[in-house]
Amino acid sequence: MADAGDRPASVAERLRRRLKEAGPGGPPLTLGEVVDLSREHGFGLLFAALALPTLVPVLPPGTAAFIGLLFAGLGLQRVFGLQHPWLPARLRRLTLSPQAARFMDERVIPILARFERSSRGRLGLVATEPLFRAAALSVTLLGLLMVTPLPFFNTLPALLVLMVGIGFLRRDGVYILLGMAVGYLLVAVVVGLLAAGLLAISSTPWR
Repeated sequence: MADAGDRPASVAERLRRRLKEAGPGGPPLTLGEVVDLSREHGFGLLFAALALPTLVPVLPPGTAAFIGLLFAGLGLQRVFGLQHPWLPARLRRLTLSPQAARFMDERVIPILARFERSSRGRLGLVATEPLFRAAALSVTLLGLLMVTPLPFFNTLPALLVLMVGIGFLRRDGVYILLGMAVGYLLVAVVVGLLAAGLLAISSTPWR
């Protein structure tokens, strides 16, 4: 559903309304519902919605790695040309706990709303299919970074995925390019550091 200016409805407002419905006695929000909402806007909503919980310390241990795997799989789907995200039934049934839903409504959605207010349809000429696929590949690589046990590599990759997701939703070439460029740079830095570490280990004489 688009608003009067044919722009996608605010993701923050969509999620806030649904979280209110999922209040005491209401049906819990499932990952499948987020996917179904995403069908209207491609992968942008799902990238943004999955990135949000990792920006604040509310996730149980290991959840960020699981979300990273989701990013990797969803990014590959978009790289290979899928226009709508797909998840198996078991993942679609995953629900958000009442405590996490409340924290997301009070602390996380305002972050998303600020991002949305600062985005608009900029650099529309570059927001083409090749750019979307290149950005989706960066999401895949950032997701793989989140799977690694490296410290501090949950929040930053998720923030960059959020930027790409908002860029997809708003057709904002600035957000897409910035999130993608910094994402590739981050991946290159990590790979370079790992390669340097392995080289140092291999060159160390054994006694």
